[in-house]
Amino acid sequence: MPLYWTPAELQALNVSPVFAKAMTGWRMAAKQYVYLVHLLRSAPAGLGLPPSCGATVLPFDVYRWAFAATITRQNRVPFVRGQQQGDTLALVPVWDMCNHEEGACTTSFDPEKGLECHATADVAAGGSINIFYGPRPNSEFFLYQGFVMSKNSYDYFVLPLRLVKIDPLLKMKTLLLRNLAIEFQEAPSGDIIVRAVLRAGQHDKALRGVLRIAVIDTKEAAATLLRSLPPPPAVAADDYEVPETPVLSTENEEAAAAYLRNICKEQCDTLTERLEELVAEEDPSYHDRLAVGLLTEELRLFEVGLGW
Repeated sequence: MPLYWTPAELQALNVSPVFAKAMTGWRMAAKQYVYLVHLLRSAPAGLGLPPSCGATVLPFDVYRWAFAATITRQNRVPFVRGQQQGDTLALVPVWDMCNHEEGACTTSFDPEKGLECHATADVAAGGSINIFYGPRPNSEFFLYQGFVMSKNSYDYFVLPLRLVKIDPLLKMKTLLLRNLAIEFQEAPSGDIIVRAVLRAGQHDKALRGVLRIAVIDTKEAAATLLRSLPPPPAVAADDYEVPETPVLSTENEEAAAAYLRNICKEQCDTLTERLEELVAEEDPSYHDRLAVGLLTEELRLFEVGLGW
């Protein structure tokens, strides 16, 4: 969580969705701090706290350090307590100091022994013990671990594609999305927002389906509706597989690819302009360099879309 970034450093990220998430995190941290100070000020006298304490006992800098340390090191782990089993958030000393390395998951839980973790490779004396944090995008690494991984195989970017209310085919497109089990939301304006995911180094099937529907024409929509009707009542829901959106026509494929390329080009131009500004800065801070790393990886993702 970028709680130690200056407003100017945070502002450099306003071309990325990470900016809004970082500001939400800041607001959450500030609200929690105010709440804790209020609790301290109203604490019963028997606790031994000085009267009218609050911020005196818990300065914001101390709280911010504790909040950041907890957010970046908490892990969801299994637990066994008597007959109860489940999972919980916990801080695991030493284990939470391991750095991330892409590869296989080497951590497991044994009810008899507890948490077990193996290094991803042989470690020389004084070397670093690395583990795989999981298939996370760089946005999560940045927000919750404070780093960015170059060429992250699991990186992705959510494209909020918008189908406008004035589109005469909106109802047919919405029905297609519903029949093909593609999630969408209706905006207050009446537009339809579809969550499409652009993934690193691969052409995602769901994204292809959304793009085909977004640029579909009347004839293609009617034909696709006939092929994408929900299963009859006799078919059990567990046995039903959501069909992949079929290739409709050469023209539709070209229009879908052009639609994505236009989106990606606009994002590439915006990111390139911001990166040029950041790289030109003299004596950049560590946070400035981290911002460059994050935006560079986002640019790499959109360059994948340019290649469709």
